[in-house]
Amino acid sequence: MEFIDKTSNKAAGDLLVDTFLNGRWNIVPNRYSDINYSTARTHPFRLTLRDPLRSQLLLEQKNLCCYCMRSIDENTTTLEHIVTKSTKTQVELDKYTHYPIIRDNVCLQSVFDSARVKLGTPPFPLEIAYENLAASCKGDFPGGATYHICNHKRGNDYIETLFYISNINSEISYRKAGLLVSSNSLYDDTIITLNLNYDSLERIRQVWYHISVEEIADILSATSESDRNAILTLNLISLPKARRIQLIADFKTETFWNMLMQYKWFHQYYRTIYPLEVR
Repeated sequence: MEFIDKTSNKAAGDLLVDTFLNGRWNIVPNRYSDINYSTARTHPFRLTLRDPLRSQLLLEQKNLCCYCMRSIDENTTTLEHIVTKSTKTQVELDKYTHYPIIRDNVCLQSVFDSARVKLGTPPFPLEIAYENLAASCKGDFPGGATYHICNHKRGNDYIETLFYISNINSEISYRKAGLLVSSNSLYDDTIITLNLNYDSLERIRQVWYHISVEEIADILSATSESDRNAILTLNLISLPKARRIQLIADFKTETFWNMLMQYKWFHQYYRTIYPLEVR
């Protein structure tokens, strides 16, 4: 996981939301209209704000899911609300205000929905606030449309916003076998809620640990099943036989290999944490 520094792109993100809010202010009858988050095709948010916001988020996150580090793009992204859209009271919002970026920039949606004078910003209404949004994967894996991890798995549950913790890489780590662990017990429930130790995700990370001895260019160029089989067979040799056979059988196929490649962030991670010369 990586820290997401919202301050670097705050001006650009806030400008997008401010422009939207200014366009939704009606002098008569002195109120904002349709400033909520919506996926409806004809809703102003989807028509004018969703795509620019999504592009800005993908840019600052280097096209990586805020939770699992999967490669994502405009077609595979969901917008994650850090303070969930179900939040209706200040007491609920205050659970997140130990993060300064939330405390200083996000307010209840009702503050703007009920306003009868044009409001200054920040703060911004939580459903569209740039500081309250991140780009997440859809949490799907081959074999079905069920959402297993990240944004869709979380639902409306409270979590610690791990990617807003500046030293998060010293607080959590990925083991050789693919397990995500935390040195801070406060984050354990969040890892469980997001299902970041989902079996398929652990298997992907374990494979990356072993094949990260290869150069990334060689891995990405393995386009045939025989090439993929060779890389896996050579580098998974130290695993127990049953585990090795199953991983090779699965990941040499095009479908599972393509999924594996979506997590190529772990190639550099494992090379950094477990240098080749000391393995």
